[in-house]
Amino acid sequence: MAILPLIALYNYESTLFDELTLPAVSDLDEDLPYIDNVQALSKEDLITELLGEIGELTPVYTDPAVLRPMIGTWSRIWKPVWVKLWQTQLLKYNPIWNKDGSYTEDRTGSNSGSGSTNYGRTDTHSVTGYDTNSYSPDTQEQAGGVDSSQSAGSYKETLKRTEQGNIGVTTTQAMLKEEREAAAFSVYQYIIEAFKKRFCIMIY
Repeated sequence: MAILPLIALYNYESTLFDELTLPAVSDLDEDLPYIDNVQALSKEDLITELLGEIGELTPVYTDPAVLRPMIGTWSRIWKPVWVKLWQTQLLKYNPIWNKDGSYTEDRTGSNSGSGSTNYGRTDTHSVTGYDTNSYSPDTQEQAGGVDSSQSAGSYKETLKRTEQGNIGVTTTQAMLKEEREAAAFSVYQYIIEAFKKRFCIMIY
């Protein structure tokens, strides 16, 4: 077969990208907080943009029967990385906060009812960041003793506190600059650049 640029090869064989696999919504980590109305990545849009940007480059493999399965294998290998990158675009968070955590403290105790109290206390401090809804234990303390002023019974109490905002280690202006840089990231562009490096002869 004659050496053809990528777009000509695609026009000759329209199934060239049939085995290309992209992240799906079902691949996203369900425990993370995402923006509303997450839309699936569009394979059609990716192919159109890819051909528009690098379609004039010559692919390393010019036989569609060879290139098609290689694109499929390459995409399956790199899909987990693309999922992680895509998630960073979809996370819901406040761009001018550098602290977003929760604190909980559980206290429990009991007494024997004989005029003195045997009590125990377990304090658990848990924190969570913007990228997860689950709490992770930070510290745990246990204590015990005698208190004769208590009557028979048991108790349990939970204290909760949320801490959010800018704790001052980074200025709001610096975080806004980083947010603008993050907003310019596109998983589509990342995949296109990766495809170009893997499958195209880099001669313009």
